[in-house]
Amino acid sequence: MRDIPKLFIAVVIMTVKIPSAGSLKDRRQVVKSLIDLLKKRLNVSVVDLGPDNIWDLAYIAVVSASASVKEAESLLDAVERHVLLAEAKNGFEIINFDREVECYGQIEN
Repeated sequence: MRDIPKLFIAVVIMTVKIPSAGSLKDRRQVVKSLIDLLKKRLNVSVVDLGPDNIWDLAYIAVVSASASVKEAESLLDAVERHVLLAEAKNGFEIINFDREVECYGQIEN
């Protein structure tokens, strides 16, 4: 049996304040723009966690798998840089940015 290398999962959960949103349509536009940017530039999985009925707030999760902790941390740094640049241009504010790298030990068949 071969040993399969460790797997590192990089996770970001951010709280986004959207003061310019006057409707759910405005919220969706800002959130979709951020999600599309991260997916296109960094090739990560991104999801809007809600809340669906509040115009000026969003929780967004970003996830990616890596072969090394260094690669995972580097990706989280890139996510943070892209979000901060988008924040200045797109009228939203990052209230909270929680990041974590989880290691999954040897995966056995």
